[in-house]
Amino acid sequence: MAKELIAVSIASRVGIAHAPGLIGLVRTGGFEQLRDVSPVSVTAGEVCYASEKLPGWEVLQDYDEFLRSPFAIDLLVFDQLIANQDRVIGNILEHGHSFRAFDHDKIFFFDLAKWTELPESEPVASLTGDDIAARRASSLELAKRTADQFRDRMQAEPLDFLEDITSFGLFAKIDAAAVRDFLLRRAAALPTVVERYFEEMAR
Repeated sequence: MAKELIAVSIASRVGIAHAPGLIGLVRTGGFEQLRDVSPVSVTAGEVCYASEKLPGWEVLQDYDEFLRSPFAIDLLVFDQLIANQDRVIGNILEHGHSFRAFDHDKIFFFDLAKWTELPESEPVASLTGDDIAARRASSLELAKRTADQFRDRMQAEPLDFLEDITSFGLFAKIDAAAVRDFLLRRAAALPTVVERYFEEMAR
């Protein structure tokens, strides 16, 4: 669940439209401070995370329209920022001509053994990302400008949401420090990461 909370917090920071999150838990106190995540009381003892089903929004159907959209480039850059290798049609929502992302439990290079082993300059491949980079090869400069914007937004304010997530006991302070360090280094390298990804898809 920590990865989902990190992803939606970063999405809010950089401006990626995403499905609002729901946290199911017995006691809802404390979670209200997270943006775009709503606590929901449940009877079970487990803490769980889910994306809210918004009226009118459905899993992506018109893939070609999505690939042509500005959101496709934004999403590619976002997925490179969070090292998301699991971007598929099934975790993109559409409504009319608008799109939102959801399902981010496999960010940070899936399940690498340690938070401290995350490579900040390595591009990640995904089924959707590969299609975007291959079919929108002429959009490299746009993607790099988007990467510049996301880098600046990540660096503009402290990543305090990591402390919030740690305070809920979802991961240790040492892991939060490692994630913060990775995200800042990843953001700084993001334009280069995106460029390398486009180059790899062009081979």
